[in-house]
Amino acid sequence: MHIRMFRENRKPKEGTKIRKIYDIFHENKGVPIPFTTYSDNYLRPLQDYYEMDIIKISQGIWCFAGEWKSNKYHDYIALKISEKSS
Repeated sequence: MHIRMFRENRKPKEGTKIRKIYDIFHENKGVPIPFTTYSDNYLRPLQDYYEMDIIKISQGIWCFAGEWKSNKYHDYIALKISEKSS
């Protein structure tokens, strides 16, 4: 719990490739996007350190499904579904 609270507002350093990927996923919360990676070197830190739930939909299609903020999980796919049904 303490570690999760510490990481809550952290972002990768500006100008880095991992920050560019971080921003792309944050701009497309809950929406499948085309993304090709040849290594886990970029996604793994986002999933492990920044607690982003990034899932592979199919070959080359990924989705930022949700993330942990403090002790609460924010489900971006459920949010998109509820926005469309409203």
